[in-house]
Amino acid sequence: TTTPWTLPANTGICVHPDFDYLLLQTGSEKYVIAKGLLESVAAELGWTDWKVLKEFKGKDIERAVCRHPFFERDSLVINGRHVTLEAGTGCVHTA
Repeated sequence: TTTPWTLPANTGICVHPDFDYLLLQTGSEKYVIAKGLLESVAAELGWTDWKVLKEFKGKDIERAVCRHPFFERDSLVINGRHVTLEAGTGCVHTA
């Protein structure tokens, strides 16, 4: 995000309904990333080994619940057509 100070206020995560997404595991961590951004995310984070656990469309995970990165509360996955594949993970945090 370009506004990291808003992360504590996160209440949702937007994914594009028509994009392909991957559930990945690297080490003990699991991540959801747009398939088209996997190479750039892996390079940016220095991943050399990961396993694809599942592939799905963004619309298939609408209303899924994710763990907030800092607090013990949930963040809801919602669809948003403003999400792009230009940079990042294909998941947009929503405060």
